[in-house]
Amino acid sequence: MANNSNGHCAIGCALSQLALFCLQLKNVQMT
Repeated sequence: MANNSNGHCAIGCALSQLALFCLQLKNVQMT
C-alpha cells in the first residue's frame, strides 16, 4: 500500500512540474 501511495505521489509531482513547464512555455509565447 505504502509503495503504491508513494508511486502516486511521484506521478502527482511529475504532473505538477509538467503543468508548471507548460505554463512557462505559454508565458514565453504570449510575450
